[in-house]
Amino acid sequence: MYRLSALLMLLLPALVQAAPHEIIHVVNPHHVTRAEYLADLRANSSLTDDQIDDRYREFLHDRERSQRGLILKLRVLIKKYRLKGIYLQGLSEKNHQATLDYLESLKQYEKTNTINESEFEKRKKDQNRLDLSELGAAGQLVITGELQTILPAEDAKAFEAVNSVKPDGGINFVEKEEHERENAIVRNLMKADGVAVIVLSRDHNLADNLKELGFSCRYVMMGSSPPVESNIDTFKKSIFKRGDKLTGNRLK
Repeated sequence: MYRLSALLMLLLPALVQAAPHEIIHVVNPHHVTRAEYLADLRANSSLTDDQIDDRYREFLHDRERSQRGLILKLRVLIKKYRLKGIYLQGLSEKNHQATLDYLESLKQYEKTNTINESEFEKRKKDQNRLDLSELGAAGQLVITGELQTILPAEDAKAFEAVNSVKPDGGINFVEKEEHERENAIVRNLMKADGVAVIVLSRDHNLADNLKELGFSCRYVMMGSSPPVESNIDTFKKSIFKRGDKLTGNRLK
């Protein structure tokens, strides 16, 4: 009986531990809607709507290029850590299932898309491209079947508190509430086992939150500069040469 108790005591830490050994924060370029872009430029410039539309198209082109680079990075991480899911900024338990259902509908559309397109189908396809841009690189990898799912990084209550709308239509930003939101993100990430990968904007650095909450794990922030095809091999080597034995995040 004594030996059994001693054995259980030795195994207990391994049994109760459900925390990542490493959090990889992949910096995501922020998506801005046309309405947001239009409002910002109208307030800070004398450009016409046509000029603003041209600027916005350039913005979308640059963001699409960044997303392609981000997809390359995520593919490397998925292969390295055998990831089933990646955590996403802006995704909470409140909108998680609806987002998964929407991804499934886009996946079905990709399968049934035809070569001879009507004008309606072309417009629908353009809309899907915009939707994919909003969903980001991880969402696109779910559609292609390279990633099993996307995971909610946010706590709905904390996220909504940060993104509350003021009477004038602006966003009411409160530093304390933003800090609580980041704490909630960290708690969600700590539900993973092995490696937790999160796609999150550069504005957020979770190192202080991990320290404050008393969590001990490696935290790595990967920059937003998109790797092009010519240097993606260098990026792969920088990831694979580390030689660790982590096996990815276990879905719960």
